[in-house]
Amino acid sequence: MWAFLILLQPNLFVGRGMQESQVSLFKYTMFWIILLSSKMLFSYYFQIKPLIEPTKHIMKVSINVYDWHEFFPEVSLVIFSIACFFFLQVYFMDTQIWYSVFCTVLGGFYGIVHHVGEVCFHTVVFLKLHVKRLFLMLTVKEGSMDIPVNLEARRRISFFATSLFMDIPPAPTIRNMLSFSVITPYFMEEVKFSEEELHSNQDGGSSILYYMQKIYIEDTRYWASFRGQTLSRTVRGMMYYRKALKLQAFLDMATEVYRIKLPGPPIIGEGKPENQNHAIIFTRGEALQTIDMNQDNYFEEAYKMRNLLQEFLRHSGHHYPTILGLREHIFTGSISSLAGFMSYQETSFVTIGQRFLANPLRVRFHYGHSDIFDRIFHITRGGISKASKTINLSEDVYAGFNSVLRRGHVTYNEYMQVGKGRDVGLNQISKFEAKVANGNSEQTLSRDIYRLGRHFDFFRMLSFYFTTVGYYFNNLISILGVYVFLYGQLYLHLSGVERTLAIDARMQNIKSLEAALASQSFVQLGLLTGLPMVMELGLEKGFRSAMSDFVLMQLQLSSVFFTFSLGTKAHYFSRTILHGGAKYKPSGRKFVVFHAGFTENYQLYSRSHFVKGFELIFLLVVYNMFRKSYESSIAYTMITYSTWFMAITWLFAPFLFNPSGLAWRNIVEDWADWNRWMENVGGIGVPPEKSWESWWNFEYTHLRHSGLWSRFLEAIFSLRFFIYQYGLVYHLDISQENKNIVVYMISWFVILAVFFLVKIISEGRRRLSTRFHLIFRILKLLIFLSVIAGIITMLCICKLSIVDLVVCCLAFLPTGWGLLSVAQTLRPKIEEFWLWEPVRVIAQAYDYGMGGLLFVPIAVLAWMPVISAIQTRVLFNQAFTRQLQIFPILYGKSKNR
Repeated sequence: MWAFLILLQPNLFVGRGMQESQVSLFKYTMFWIILLSSKMLFSYYFQIKPLIEPTKHIMKVSINVYDWHEFFPEVSLVIFSIACFFFLQVYFMDTQIWYSVFCTVLGGFYGIVHHVGEVCFHTVVFLKLHVKRLFLMLTVKEGSMDIPVNLEARRRISFFATSLFMDIPPAPTIRNMLSFSVITPYFMEEVKFSEEELHSNQDGGSSILYYMQKIYIEDTRYWASFRGQTLSRTVRGMMYYRKALKLQAFLDMATEVYRIKLPGPPIIGEGKPENQNHAIIFTRGEALQTIDMNQDNYFEEAYKMRNLLQEFLRHSGHHYPTILGLREHIFTGSISSLAGFMSYQETSFVTIGQRFLANPLRVRFHYGHSDIFDRIFHITRGGISKASKTINLSEDVYAGFNSVLRRGHVTYNEYMQVGKGRDVGLNQISKFEAKVANGNSEQTLSRDIYRLGRHFDFFRMLSFYFTTVGYYFNNLISILGVYVFLYGQLYLHLSGVERTLAIDARMQNIKSLEAALASQSFVQLGLLTGLPMVMELGLEKGFRSAMSDFVLMQLQLSSVFFTFSLGTKAHYFSRTILHGGAKYKPSGRKFVVFHAGFTENYQLYSRSHFVKGFELIFLLVVYNMFRKSYESSIAYTMITYSTWFMAITWLFAPFLFNPSGLAWRNIVEDWADWNRWMENVGGIGVPPEKSWESWWNFEYTHLRHSGLWSRFLEAIFSLRFFIYQYGLVYHLDISQENKNIVVYMISWFVILAVFFLVKIISEGRRRLSTRFHLIFRILKLLIFLSVIAGIITMLCICKLSIVDLVVCCLAFLPTGWGLLSVAQTLRPKIEEFWLWEPVRVIAQAYDYGMGGLLFVPIAVLAWMPVISAIQTRVLFNQAFTRQLQIFPILYGKSKNR
C-alpha cells in the first residue's frame, strides 16, 4: 500500500513526501478499521435494525384525514425523508462520539504502556538501574516534614521527578548543544500592573491588589504581576533558560552563554502572526521557541532544554522532527469553578489528546506557543505563521499545516512543561471559543486544508478531519439534529399524522419506533466530553481521585457549562461558514471576580443562545400541548428531557456563572442599566455598549457584507418560524375545524394589522411627539382601546377562548421573529420604501420581551438570599476549600474609592 501511495505523489513540492512509515500507517489504519467496525455494528443493531419494521409499516400506511391543509398527501414519503435526515445527522454525530471514546481509552492505555515502558523496559543496559529507581519510589517513606506545604511546589516537584524516568535524550555539553531563541509576540498586552491598576476597582468590585492579597497574602507590584497573566511573568519564566544554561555551562567549564539586545522598539505591525514572522530574522540559532504573553516557565524545567533540543536529531519514520510539542500546565485553574473546567479541558487536550494525535494518528499540528520550531526549516518555508486577514484568524495551526505539507514532522514530548494561563470568566471563555470556532470555519475555506485532505491517505484523512474542522462541524450537526427532530415532531403532531401512526402501531403492537427515538436523547447529554478529563486525571492522580473530581465538577454544574459552550461553537461556526467575516474577539485575561451586568450578557448571548433557547422552549411547549393521550409520558420525558436541559442552559447559564449574578443589589442596578440601554437613541458615534439601536445595527453587519446566496439561505432558514402559525391556526376553536387554506390566509391579516398599527405609532411619534405631545398620547390610547375592543368582540361573538389566545401567541410570535429575520436580509430594499422604522420598533419590542422574560426568574431567585450564597459557593468552591474569604473579594472596595 505504501508503494502504491508513492506513485500518487503530486508534481509540486508542496504536499509531496507526506507519507508516513509502514509502521505508522499500520497503526492508524487499524485504529480506524476497529473504530468504524465497532460503530457500524453498534449502529446496525441498536439504531438501524429496530427501525426496519416500523419504517416498512410507515411506508404502507395510508392517511386521508389531516388536522390542517396538507400540501403533501404522500405522507409516507415525507415522514421517511424527515426520519432519514434526522438519523443521518445522528450517524455523523455518532462517529465523533465514537472517536472521542476510542481516543480516550486508547490514548490513556497508550500513555500507561508508554510510561511503564520508559520506566522498566527502556534498554537492557539500564534495566537494573530503572528497577532500583522504581523500587526506591515505591518503598520510600516520606515524613510529613519532607512534603512541601505549598500545593504548587508539590506538583512541580512531582512532575519533575516523574519526567526523569521518561524517554529523554541524553544531554550534550553546552558547547555541543543546539542553540535556540525564544520570541514572544507583544502588541498591547500588560507588561506589569501599574499602581493605578492595582488599586482601582473592577466594575465596582474589589481591586486587583485586594484580590491578590486575599489569595496570596503578600504585596508589591512585581509580586502581583508575576501572579497575573502579564508579559513580565512570561519574560521572567523564559529567562530561567539563561540561569539554567549559565549553571550548566559552569559545570561544563564552558562560556558560550550570551544574549543579544536589539536596538529600537520591538513592536512592528499590528497582527501577532506578522510580528512573529518579522521577528524571525532577529533570532539566532537552530531552534526557535514561540511563547505567548500569558505563559510561564519553571526553573527546574529549563534544565531539560538541552535534552529536548536533541529531539531534532532523532529520526522518526521518514522525517526528522520540525516542530517539538510540549506539555502545558494551566495555572489559572484555582480561580473559580469555570477556570477549573477550562483547566481540566485544556489539560486533557494538551496531554491525552495531543499524545494520541502525535502517535499513532500522526496528525498533530501546532496548537500552542510553547512549541519549539526547527528555525532553519521554517525560515526557508514561509515562516511560522500565516498572516492573511480573516482566513488565518487561527494563525497557530497553520504553522503545523505548513510544516507537514513541506515534509516536516510534528512530535509531542511529555517530559517537559511550561505554564499557560487561560480565560477564567464565562464571557472571556465564550469570546475565546467564538474566536476558535470562527477560525475553524475559515480553515474549511483555506487551501491548506484542501491540500492536506487531498494528499493524506484515507485513514489519515479521517484522523485529520475529526480532530480539526470535523469536530466543529459535528457539533453543528448535533445542534441541527435537535432542531430537525423537534420540527419533525411538530409536523407530525400538528398535521395529525402522529396520531394515526401511533394508533395503527399500537394495533400492530409495534413499539420499536418510540423506543428508538427515546434512545437518541442520550446522545445529547454531553457527558462524554468529560471522558478525556477523567482518563487523564486517573493517569496522574489515580482513578479514585479522578472520579471524585468528576463528581464534584457535576455538582458545580460542569454539564451546564459544556452544553452552553456547545451552543457557542455551533453558532459562530455556522454563521462564519454561511457569511464569512470572522473577527478576532479580544477576551482579556485579567482576574474575573466581578459582576457582569445584564446588559453586557444580553449583548453577548442574545442571538447566539437566548433566541435559540426561546425557540426550543416554544417547540417543546407546542409539542407538549398537542401530543395526545396515545403517547406515554415516559416516552415524552425520555425524548425531550435533554432538550429541556439544553434550552434552560442556553437561557440562564450566563447568570448562573456570573459572580454575584443573583444578588438583589446587583439585580436592581442591572434593571436600571438595562432600561437606559434600551431607551438610549443610537446612531453615528454611539457605541453598541451605550444604546440598543447601535448594538442592533452592529449585530447584523455580517448580513450587509454577505453574498447574495448567503442572504438567500439565511432567509430560507428563517421560514421555519412560519410553521407555527400554519399548524396552530387550524387548531383554534374559532377555526371550527375548517381545513381550507383560506383559514391560514386570513391569519395573515392579523400580522398585517399589527404592522399597520406599529407604522401608525412610529409615524405619530415622528410627527407629533415633539410639538403635539398630548395628541400623540391620545392617539396611543385610542389604538390601545381599539385592540382591547377587538379582542373582547372576538371573545363574545366568534367564541374565541382563552386557550385560543395562548395558541395565537405561540403562533404569531415566531412568525413575527421570522419576518424580522427575513427583513434583515432585505434591509436595503426595505429602507427604500420607508418601512424600516416599523421593523426597528418591532425588533426593539421583541428584545424588550426577551429581556423581561429572562429577568423575571432571575429576580425571583435573587429575592431569596440563600440562593446567592449557594451560587457563590458553587462558583468559588476551591476558594472556600482553601479557607479564603471570597465575599470580601466580591464586594470589597479599594482604598481609592
